[in-house]
Amino acid sequence: QKLVGSDVADNARFGWRIAADGDTLVAGSLSYEQVYVFELIEGRWQETYRFAGEDTQAFDGFGTNGLALVGDRLAVGAPEHQGKGAVYVFERQPSGEWVEQTKFQPVLLAAGDSFGRSIDIDATRVAVGAPDANDYGAAYVFERINDEWVESLVQANDAQVGDNFGSDVTLGSEYLAVSAQGDSDVFDDNGSVYVFEYLAGWQQIYELRASSPMEN
Repeated sequence: QKLVGSDVADNARFGWRIAADGDTLVAGSLSYEQVYVFELIEGRWQETYRFAGEDTQAFDGFGTNGLALVGDRLAVGAPEHQGKGAVYVFERQPSGEWVEQTKFQPVLLAAGDSFGRSIDIDATRVAVGAPDANDYGAAYVFERINDEWVESLVQANDAQVGDNFGSDVTLGSEYLAVSAQGDSDVFDDNGSVYVFEYLAGWQQIYELRASSPMEN
């Protein structure tokens, strides 16, 4: 079955980003900057909802970069929002409607940080990359505790200008992996992945590189 958004036309770039969990699939459109929700109903995928953030505007990049879905919770990045980026969290209601629950935009963000370029999500946490923050990059983890989102800033121990730390993020159990595509520890832009473990805070435990790193 081929899926196309109900209102897309020429140059919509539908499917620029996708995320799926169970019988739900979400697709973003590069040009329309909204997300489309499809559900598997009686063996067929059907569009059930489409939306943007409550305050998103053109060129915010909503749904064109970070996009992550787990269960009835969806996190969508808008890395150009207000020049620094934002992440919107939506939750599916029993009626099937998707309602915006919160918007993440840390107070430390500055113009050009690209917060929301990458996202991962699990049942209680949302990880977000801001690969241009402070010229070397940063990641954030938001954890749902007693109906409140608690923010943690995560940075590499050896951060350098141009690392792009936060290019991608992945959550797993008590671990967080963050890529730094521009890391140049061995060669220019050889890249690396940092692994953090939650030990009364996110602590860096590994830095991973390819066994035969090369430039770029």
